[in-house]
Amino acid sequence: MKRIVALWLAHCQVLAFMGGCEKASPRETSLPVPTAAQSAVAPPTPEVRLEALWLRASTLDPLDLAALAEQEGAEALAAALEQPSRSELARAALPLAPDVDEAFPLLTARVTKGQSPEADLDLMLLLSAKPQAFGERLQPELDSNVLAQLETVAKTASEPRVRAKAETLVSRLRERGLER
Repeated sequence: MKRIVALWLAHCQVLAFMGGCEKASPRETSLPVPTAAQSAVAPPTPEVRLEALWLRASTLDPLDLAALAEQEGAEALAAALEQPSRSELARAALPLAPDVDEAFPLLTARVTKGQSPEADLDLMLLLSAKPQAFGERLQPELDSNVLAQLETVAKTASEPRVRAKAETLVSRLRERGLER
């Protein structure tokens, strides 16, 4: 048995030696060619895709704005109003979002802070004119908070146009089913 193992090992050594003694062609000595899986470009991350979407929408093309609104949603677009570099674009895309009602709490907070009350009220009036999605209101506590804040703005705003827009908005939101 030992003799068979010894012969087998000797045979393996001879084969290994013979394989190493062959003259290699220049093609075999070059770097290995990567496989298709190794050379494939990794898909972009979601952040990169979203950034590209914002960049495409910056041309204000209606289809690109609609794609941005669909991808981001109303709440994210309303939050983007806080970023000076994206504010104008977010304002243009927001009416195209499928879930515009989600933007009302953030927009109302901006109005009560006085950041750009008339522009935000105009945007909210535009959003409130959009046909409402069919279904049940999911966050009634936010609805009552929105109405309470807008009623306060309607009573206490120093500019008559801001008060009038806030009053109109309260009426429209009540017509849409928001309750306090």
